[in-house]
Amino acid sequence: MSPAPMSQFSKTWTASQPALDRAFAETVRLVPMRSGGYADAAPDLDRAERQVLAIITERPDRKRTVENAVGRDFDRALVMAETVASIDAGRLGGEWPKVGDRVILLDRPDQPAFEITVVESDGLARVLLSLVRNVT
Repeated sequence: MSPAPMSQFSKTWTASQPALDRAFAETVRLVPMRSGGYADAAPDLDRAERQVLAIITERPDRKRTVENAVGRDFDRALVMAETVASIDAGRLGGEWPKVGDRVILLDRPDQPAFEITVVESDGLARVLLSLVRNVT
């Protein structure tokens, strides 16, 4: 069975990625990491580091720690930043980052580092990386 033809929206969205990156993206370094089991993660030397453009979005997100807890009068919510890196899938050449890899934001003065916790597609043209900030 042949794949379904690309919709006009999909074609337009895919074609617009370079313009989106020019307007909103910043340079990030993708650092492949290998899980160390009980030890700290270490660079994965079998996969190359690379620099790509990514659109970084950060927004506060209110999380509840315990729902319907009995006998607790204090607020069980906390505010955390939800950080997502959106990368044009075409720039990754079919080699997507993996959970546990590191993302370093090179264009920012302090070059903050993040760990990838989720890797997913937007279903059209971009790879979405959910990130948590490294505090090392």
